[in-house]
Amino acid sequence: MARTTLLIGFVASLLFVSLLAYSLPVFAQGQDNPGKPEVIAVSGIVPGKNLLVHILLEVPPGADKNQAAAAALYNHGARPFTADEYSLTGLVWDQFSDSDPGNDKVIQRYNPQNDPTGGNGITALLNTHTSWNNVATSSFTFEYGGETGKCPSLVQECKGRQTFDGNNDVAWLALRDANTLGVTWSGTGGNDEADMALNTNFSWATDGVNHYDVETVFLHENGHVTGLSHSEDISAIMYPSYQNVNRDLQQDDIDGITFLYPGTSTPTNNSPTVTISTPDNSSFDSITEISFTGSASDIEDGDLTANLSWTSNLDGSIGTGGSFSNSLSDGTHSITAQVTDAGGKTGSDSITVTVGTPPVTGTTVGVDSITYSGSGGKNNDRHLTVTVNVSDDSGNNVSGATVSITLVNGASSWTATGTTDTTGGVGFTLKNAPSGTYTTEVTNLVASGLTWDGITPSNTYTK
Repeated sequence: MARTTLLIGFVASLLFVSLLAYSLPVFAQGQDNPGKPEVIAVSGIVPGKNLLVHILLEVPPGADKNQAAAAALYNHGARPFTADEYSLTGLVWDQFSDSDPGNDKVIQRYNPQNDPTGGNGITALLNTHTSWNNVATSSFTFEYGGETGKCPSLVQECKGRQTFDGNNDVAWLALRDANTLGVTWSGTGGNDEADMALNTNFSWATDGVNHYDVETVFLHENGHVTGLSHSEDISAIMYPSYQNVNRDLQQDDIDGITFLYPGTSTPTNNSPTVTISTPDNSSFDSITEISFTGSASDIEDGDLTANLSWTSNLDGSIGTGGSFSNSLSDGTHSITAQVTDAGGKTGSDSITVTVGTPPVTGTTVGVDSITYSGSGGKNNDRHLTVTVNVSDDSGNNVSGATVSITLVNGASSWTATGTTDTTGGVGFTLKNAPSGTYTTEVTNLVASGLTWDGITPSNTYTK
């Protein structure tokens, strides 16, 4: 069941947020969306200190992104880049271009104090080290320097003046700016140092499903630590948009770090070619044995047909190799044949196959039920979860629907927006819910191809 956390006054987490790039000057890209918060990326320079700052900023619903970006830079003592200042980020680690191969590494330390993930933050950080270190065409290497109790010296919230102390530290802090999700400070002009802090005032996840995902943020921010700026490739980890959990570097990320820190050689590696020959986008009766054939080849590795892996979006794995037969469950299947070459490049081909009678689909969507449950505390009722279940007029559960609610308790109210899972349900959790009688009003329901009937079922809950 999808779940969203409620905080008094605004929605504190969501399934889709975006990081918008700021360069010359700080103007937010795209239209303001008054219905939900967004996370934007703001970069700037601190005058007279050879210091850059990268800020992840959550903009509350209805707020002006341009004003929020300018205010964030001001609050961090920074200003936007000018045209002659803007480059990659100004940080390039000199040790990778000197004559000593023994120092080709950036040592990063971790302060576990205040880690809100129950100790999982270090695992997320080290996973990002592995991701950047595994770029075979780049000489860049992160090395873990162990735990530290020291506050990162470049982070504004640490005691004393911002100063370069020669350490690259990562920590969890209650950042003064309530809307700053995280911040990375780095040097320019030969000051090779980068410090990072994530804000403990936000909700964080490490399960690889929920937001905000620590590893996704660390992976992006450590891209800035390497010296990379934002990418125009929407699939890249350095693309200025956090839409989902993303823990994998893409080709543009690899190309970027290879450009900054090329390895001793840059071998050419072409992606395989994959072709599905049969079936050809066909329809079949239920329980029919369907013959599948395909082929795969690669310039470097030759014939890879025997390594093909076939999957259905409904049935999962259905076969391997160049030829096999199998029956599929009723429904419309997206069939994919995929292969990976010795260099790690992947090629695929897809077709659509319909089996049996297509399911009846509805035209309207509505709320089936609204239920309440408690969790935590002595009486297991400290936190209140409201579950909204959604279906169409044919009785099918509707996944991927966007549900907005207002939860009311006397004179107090809370709002939230979430997305239904495959069961048609979405849960909203109000932490430390006060006593009283609660009702939930569904204020909006959006599902692709369906029209909301506008009805909120009768519901009430007394805590």
